[in-house]
Amino acid sequence: MSGVPDYAVFLSPSDCDFMHKNGLNFRDVFDARGMAKRQYSKEAKLCNSCVVFVGRACNRGHFLKLRTGHCPICRPSSFGFSKRYAEPRWVYIAHSPMGRLIKIGIAECVETRLATLVKESYAGFSDWKMKYTIWSESAGKLEADAQTALAKYRMCEEYYYKGQVMLCAREVFRTSVRKARSVLEEVSARIDSQ
Repeated sequence: MSGVPDYAVFLSPSDCDFMHKNGLNFRDVFDARGMAKRQYSKEAKLCNSCVVFVGRACNRGHFLKLRTGHCPICRPSSFGFSKRYAEPRWVYIAHSPMGRLIKIGIAECVETRLATLVKESYAGFSDWKMKYTIWSESAGKLEADAQTALAKYRMCEEYYYKGQVMLCAREVFRTSVRKARSVLEEVSARIDSQ
C-alpha cells in the first residue's frame, strides 16, 4: 500500500469516511504528531492543509482535526466543507435490494453518483438503484435533517473501500423507500418555508 502513511492504521472508520466524502487523500492531511497546536496550525497552513493528524483522538475516537484543533466530524459546522449545507444540489434516495438498505445523499449529477455507488460497492453492495431525487437550494441541510429524522433506522455497514480501507457507511438506513421519501419531502417543505 504505497503512498499510505503509517498513521493510517489509527484512523477510525469515521475519519476515513470523512476523508472519502470530502474528496481528501493522505496528501491533504498534515502529519502533526508531536507538535503543539500553535506549531501545527502554522505549519499546516504553510502546506495548504486544513486537516491534520495529531495522534490523539477526540472523545469520540476521531483522529483528524482541523488546524484550529476542532474535530471536523464532531463539529462539521467548524469546517469549510459545511458550505455544502447551503449549496444547491440533488438530494437522492438510493436503494440496495440485496442489502435491504436505503441511502440518502447529495450529488451534483445523480447518474454519476449512482455509478459510483455501484462501482465502489457502497456499504458492501453493488445493486444500488436510484429511487427518488429532489432538487434543493440547501442540499446539505436537507440531507442532514432527513438523516436525523431517520436516525432510529440508521445502520453502520462496514465495507472495504477500494479493497483497502475499512469504512463505515453511515448514510444508510433500514427502512422503506416510501418512508424515506415521506421524510425527505416533509423536511424539504419545512426548509423551504423558513
